[in-house]
Amino acid sequence: MDEARYTADRSPDAVHFCAEDETGRVVCVATVLREAPQWRADVTKGWRIRGMATASDWRGRGAGSAVLRAVFAHVGTSGGGLLWCNARLGAVNFYERAGMATTGEPWEEPVIGPHIVMFTNILEAGS
Repeated sequence: MDEARYTADRSPDAVHFCAEDETGRVVCVATVLREAPQWRADVTKGWRIRGMATASDWRGRGAGSAVLRAVFAHVGTSGGGLLWCNARLGAVNFYERAGMATTGEPWEEPVIGPHIVMFTNILEAGS
């Protein structure tokens, strides 16, 4: 799916996470990479979640939460900082349960629908 490809996915800072079912089928994915948010010029330690998705038959079963916890842990052990994403409106509650908050106004993302920016601050592990 070419519209899901992102140049920074191959960056040395990009880390890809997934959850598999008992057969080895990938049921959830997420990428995190160093990227300061455009809406916060003061942020020097920024991380972006990109391309997080869970198979429809696995939503609500913990796979997404496990992958998101792994993303949070990676950011914490890599120095911490502001973690943000462009979340689908339907996923806002999921990210809020993990401690993220919305900022700004929703917008329509071509092909994939309405989104809003969400963020949280992750402390450096051991702080």
